Amino acid sequence: MIVPHHHHSCEAASSKIQRFFAEFHVGHILRSCNAYKLRGFAVMAIFLVAFEAVFQRRSFYQRKKDAPESIPFERDTFYRFLNSCAIHWRKFTLILGTAIIQKAIAPLTSGARRNVLIIDDSLFSRNRSKKVELLARVYDHVSGTYMKGFRMLTLGWSDGNTFLPLSHCLLSSSSKQQQLQGASEDVDPRSNGGKQRKLAQCKVPEVVLTLLQEAREAGAPAQHVLFDSWFCSPASLHQIHELGYDVIARVKKSEKMHFCFQGRMQDVMAIYRSQKKRRGRSAYLLSVEAEASRMASAFPYGWSMSATRTSAATTSSWSRRT
Repeated sequence: MIVPHHHHSCEAASSKIQRFFAEFHVGHILRSCNAYKLRGFAVMAIFLVAFEAVFQRRSFYQRKKDAPESIPFERDTFYRFLNSCAIHWRKFTLILGTAIIQKAIAPLTSGARRNVLIIDDSLFSRNRSKKVELLARVYDHVSGTYMKGFRMLTLGWSDGNTFLPLSHCLLSSSSKQQQLQGASEDVDPRSNGGKQRKLAQCKVPEVVLTLLQEAREAGAPAQHVLFDSWFCSPASLHQIHELGYDVIARVKKSEKMHFCFQGRMQDVMAIYRSQKKRRGRSAYLLSVEAEASRMASAFPYGWSMSATRTSAATTSSWSRRT
């Protein structure tokens, strides 16, 4: 019998994965996310195969073909589990990530360290697809063109040294005109899969608030939320502040967005032009206090708007004064 060269390394990786599952109670987390079976193969056995595939860099088909005796179930069982609309996969990654932070990372760092939640999106291109569920025309900010695909919105946690993804949402488009394919009618809208499809068609600020609210309820330790100018607006700042987070973000250079500065509503460029900058080659240009107003309400705290010089460009950041 010829033993593959990677056989022993695969066995070592499998034992480490099983120890990880036991330490962080992955089986209990799966059950809390509605991942269980009434009959047939155990959920942990199927999930272990899916988890090992990432580290072994071999697909289910390759493993089943090379060593069929190592996987007792067939392909249909495996893919039915992964495609199940009953399992709340977003909740699973959030609870598992929070457990890793609390048990493995937090004991190694100082309690005075500031932890943050980071929100960002990236393009998930599917230009060659035609019948993918909820496929949409998505604007690519890098190329400045529309492409077929999705936007992958990711919520991550960081303490300055470690970054850990906690949650995500694959976004379609909130506009029916931009959607090339609709949601499947076979999925029960009351199931976790149906709720995920509904969330994928919401506007980005609504999805951001949903992910932050879930992170707060899961107990992810963080004091600040970081994101770029795409998500920054007075309404979003108010809503995130109501969840209990402070915000550090880049301000949009838009004439349609105004902040209360020196008793007048002004856009960020008007505020920047009216202020005296530091002379010379200083990277830090200015810092002023303004209010992010939403209709008749404003923040009861002072907020600092600062501008820095990055190469030839000028950027502005928005954060609450502590």
